[in-house]
Amino acid sequence: MEDLLIVRDLYKPIYRENIPTRVIESEWKTLNRKVVATIRQSVDTNALNKTSLMRKIVRLKYKDGESIMVLINTLMGLVNQLAAAKSPLDDVMHALLLLCTLPDSWENLVLSLNTSCQEDNLSLQVVKTSILNEETRWKDKGIMSQSEANVAQHSDRGRSK
Repeated sequence: MEDLLIVRDLYKPIYRENIPTRVIESEWKTLNRKVVATIRQSVDTNALNKTSLMRKIVRLKYKDGESIMVLINTLMGLVNQLAAAKSPLDDVMHALLLLCTLPDSWENLVLSLNTSCQEDNLSLQVVKTSILNEETRWKDKGIMSQSEANVAQHSDRGRSK
């Protein structure tokens, strides 16, 4: 913020408490108002950007049959933008957000991760690896989506009874 004020030649009211001699009071007040307006504008823009990024993150949803890597890369890009806006998320929050993007058809994996990982060892890397392994497992079985995997699992159970 300070750099922006310096570039716009609006830094003088920041560094001086009193109106300098040989400066007209009305000009000083106008300069001070420009400084305040510039700060407000910058803060409002940053808050708006952060809000927009968080809304995109919480609305991000995986759809069965899509590439899970696209989802992961999209989420990571949004989280990186948020970090660049001076609002970084820690690794656990990043991992939890990734789990939240998964539809109900992934509930078994989400529950498994929740019960097997204590909060101190839940990490983005663990969640990503688990999701990618699950997707690979489905593809190896010739199943393209978790919904299809659930149908196959239920029909396998019916046959074994």
